[in-house]
Amino acid sequence: MLSHYVNDFDHKWIDSKAVIKQSQLGTPDLQSLADLSPSIKIIQDMRIVLFITFLLLKFNINELIVFIFKLVTGH
Repeated sequence: MLSHYVNDFDHKWIDSKAVIKQSQLGTPDLQSLADLSPSIKIIQDMRIVLFITFLLLKFNINELIVFIFKLVTGH
């Protein structure tokens, strides 16, 4: 759904020749698109939290530290 909105916005305001005749100032399209950015950031942050929570449930903290150390150092 989000990609459809962005594509529609792109078609209306970026690709369209009619945009020259319309003022972009004050249009609800711009505000709606700007309002989506914080929502996307929240969802991305939630993914990280869910992944970390999964790791903590799957491994005990000592195993997780050893695993990360081996991953970083290559040993």
